[in-house]
Amino acid sequence: MAILNDPVPSHGGSNGKRLVNDIPMSNYSSNSGLQHAAMLVAQPLLRQAVSDAFSSPSGQRDSGSLARDAELVRMVEYGSSHGNNSIIPFATLLRELPSGKIKEVEIVCNDRPQNNFSALASNISSLSLPSSPTPTVYPLLSPKSFYNPILPSSSTHLGFSFACLHHLEDVPPMSPAHQGAVGASRLSTLRAQSHKDLVKFLALRAKEFVQNGQLVLSFASQASTGEENYAGGVGACRAALVEMLREGVLGMQAVGAFEVPTYNRSSRDVEGALREVVKRTGEDGENGQIGDKGKGLALWELKEVREERVVHPAVEELERRRSAAKQMIEGKKGTEDGDSDSMWYASTIVDWVMAVVAGYFRKAVESANPSVTEREVDALAEDWTNRTKKHFLQSHRDEETACWFIYVRLRRL
Repeated sequence: MAILNDPVPSHGGSNGKRLVNDIPMSNYSSNSGLQHAAMLVAQPLLRQAVSDAFSSPSGQRDSGSLARDAELVRMVEYGSSHGNNSIIPFATLLRELPSGKIKEVEIVCNDRPQNNFSALASNISSLSLPSSPTPTVYPLLSPKSFYNPILPSSSTHLGFSFACLHHLEDVPPMSPAHQGAVGASRLSTLRAQSHKDLVKFLALRAKEFVQNGQLVLSFASQASTGEENYAGGVGACRAALVEMLREGVLGMQAVGAFEVPTYNRSSRDVEGALREVVKRTGEDGENGQIGDKGKGLALWELKEVREERVVHPAVEELERRRSAAKQMIEGKKGTEDGDSDSMWYASTIVDWVMAVVAGYFRKAVESANPSVTEREVDALAEDWTNRTKKHFLQSHRDEETACWFIYVRLRRL
């Protein structure tokens, strides 16, 4: 699972080529705390998905439920990264499966070919299975972008994708006339691509899922309240980058080539994409034409959609550390209190940010100067990280880090 959206002024380069989203997460296993918290929020949706998939209100199978006597069940995660946030969701799905004739379960972990599949395989191998009786479980890895077909038609029963779908398949370059700022035109371009990508993703998954299969999604979103996601980390990244540019450490060409191809959708954006492929409960025309002016094919039924604010777990840990430190120094005047905790918090948040964006930074530096050495790129990336931590401490010390998510549960028609 990955998360971050446009942390610095994005320029996208001007070489006319589309920016392909092919950069894997770095150090994800130790820098994915907020994704973990967002995943935990989705667990009730997964439990409800299994319950709805295999049962009906009367307790008997009907047109809205899967066969309880199915011998093979396939469940898929789209965007597994290193897999440390995959174990709990798969364990939840396995635990909730109905007793019956299910003999085998395939769990498929999907991510881009550039992903660290060694780390993913290692983490998935630690999955604890429910106590007996339990079906035989077969873990499988799928090195392919989820903006492509992943599995055979009508072969998947349950699926999920958490904190991934704000990452776009690719984006067009920013025109030279608009370099230097992220304006309405660029945001409109990213928004249009995000609409195309979400519709494409849901259409592809519809081909892979059996009728009545269930899909649970979450993705970073624009808050309906107007609150900016992880504002402190974003601000510190920008300040550090501008500082490096001003000092001549980075050239404008490198900054101009730096863009993270993501877009945080608003509730309206999600509504617009779902309208093309979703039938609301109670609507007529199952598997027929839906949406504005008859556009769109009803591939899914929308079961749930909601917005949630998720706080990085480091916030709670900082409060715990502060409370413990206060008790230890109570009554001792003149004692320095909190500097080490603030430094820990700044380092944790910035490392979390860099796990997503550092790869794109490196790509931009290499694109701007093909002769640059790996050691030089490493030094620049480390410099940027250290400056970002400095700016976080100076301007955003102990600031709460949170992100809004949209959660969706769908049933295949």
